[in-house]
Amino acid sequence: MWDTKTTEAEKVLTEPAGAVRAAAFSPDGRTLATGGEEGSVRLWDPVTGKTVRQLAGHTALVSSVAFRPDGRMLGTGSSDRTVRLWDVATGRVLRTLKGHTDYLSAVAFSPDGRTLATGGIDDRVRLWDVTTGRIRKTLPAPGSAFSVAFSPDGRTLATGGGLATGSSMDRTVRLWDPRSGTARRTISVRTPGVTSVAFTPAGAHPHRRRDPSGVDESALSGRRHNHSRSQA
Repeated sequence: MWDTKTTEAEKVLTEPAGAVRAAAFSPDGRTLATGGEEGSVRLWDPVTGKTVRQLAGHTALVSSVAFRPDGRMLGTGSSDRTVRLWDVATGRVLRTLKGHTDYLSAVAFSPDGRTLATGGIDDRVRLWDVTTGRIRKTLPAPGSAFSVAFSPDGRTLATGGGLATGSSMDRTVRLWDPRSGTARRTISVRTPGVTSVAFTPAGAHPHRRRDPSGVDESALSGRRHNHSRSQA
């Protein structure tokens, strides 16, 4: 973990299973969740640097973790092709979501916590009902979906593309209406592959002009795919 003011590392957490592939803070900042090799999912106390709880269930690399906005639930995506929903307080698996046909690389909760968006290399983004565990919508994602993010108001879902068919790379960010499942806009980027997307907080840019879809493109950021996986 880094001090953003000094840009120096203030604490180093060691994952016994190997490389850490994903990390996310709980909304209150009191818990850090990590995902890594061999299905490892851990909850850490960021102040002490000690493991609070280890969550057992995944059987392969965990590449994405996300807390529900209320902090009570954790969603994880794995190369074992499943998504798991965990009770943060007890470490118990609440639901195992099955439907993806290849490894997962992204999970994100909607702002109201009722929907979970998941993406992977099976060319599909799935929207799940968190309460029932059922798929609400399946969105096409040519070239896979390495990243997913909801806008602060929950009315837009952004997805970032990865590897496309053949040797080409997908160079787009797609904006969706999560209720209807329709694509609102496709944004072309210069660099091939987008491995992370994020919206700025609501109201951060009140004077910027929005496009016809209602989305402020300047409030969306993405990072490119670097052709290899790096350790977190």
